Amino acid sequence: MQSESTFFKIEEINDHYIKVTLKDTTYLPKVSEWDKEILTKKKIMYPVEKLDFFHDFPVREEDVWIITNDRCGTTWTQEMTWLILNDLDFDKAKTVDLELRSPFIEFPTPDGFNFEDVPSPRLLKTHLPMQLLPKDIWTKKPKIIYVVRDPRDAFVSSYHQNQFFLGVDSVPDLETFVEEFMEYSCFWQHALSFYKIRTQENIIFYSFEQMKKDLKSIVSKVCAFVGRKYNDDEIGRLLEHLDFKNMKNNESCSHRLEVEHVRKLCDVKPECIDPLNKFIRQGIVGGHKKELSKGFLKKMDEWEKNNLEIYNLCLNDLLFT
Repeated sequence: MQSESTFFKIEEINDHYIKVTLKDTTYLPKVSEWDKEILTKKKIMYPVEKLDFFHDFPVREEDVWIITNDRCGTTWTQEMTWLILNDLDFDKAKTVDLELRSPFIEFPTPDGFNFEDVPSPRLLKTHLPMQLLPKDIWTKKPKIIYVVRDPRDAFVSSYHQNQFFLGVDSVPDLETFVEEFMEYSCFWQHALSFYKIRTQENIIFYSFEQMKKDLKSIVSKVCAFVGRKYNDDEIGRLLEHLDFKNMKNNESCSHRLEVEHVRKLCDVKPECIDPLNKFIRQGIVGGHKKELSKGFLKKMDEWEKNNLEIYNLCLNDLLFT
């Protein structure tokens, strides 16, 4: 049955999902003509009951929003920023699940959880593209941290994440999976939308690659952005906590609550799960080169060129802006 959200035009509907296009862009920031084309033509798939929830989500001026495509350094940035905002409370960071400290607005939260109960400054996570963000973001202007990553690494990481959540036989072969992402994801539109408004005073834009190259510099940048200051010893302790080997073994960053919910919802059998898999896997730059064939990488190069060259951009413009 065809129905309409208050702010989306529904184009297709099935038992669970609808395909929608943005109907009213008046709450979006002022952007260039090519931005408007990206924002108004892209079709997105989301559960129907979530549409108005996203649109009407109550935003506070004191909020800090982490916005990324999937597998672009989100968890790393969440843990870093939460600690910066919370006086480097390492004890709490090691004992309270990250989903409770920095909730994910698209994901079902534990029973009884209320976003309004989270004290300010709330650190909120989302993978939503610009056109699905709450309308109040553009009037309340909370701080926004946007993190981008080479999509080759991000898509390969998403493949392994799907196996981690749903089992090793839950997804097709790697290159089929990545090709579907290239066709159906809004990776470039997502990143380019925020790249174009990255100089607004309430936005900071950086890449996973920059975090890997010089995490201390990113920590300093985020501290200044959110108005916190720490001495060299404190920054050293934070960098040690954020070191990959420590993040990988930190159970509070393992997305335990999300994993349990997804596996229960999808009735994933324990025997399908590889016990050696973890949410945080390798955390390296360029890992896709060992997993994708040279022929397929040429196809990805062409995909990248088709999406960026029309704006006189290349990937390094986004990764090292």
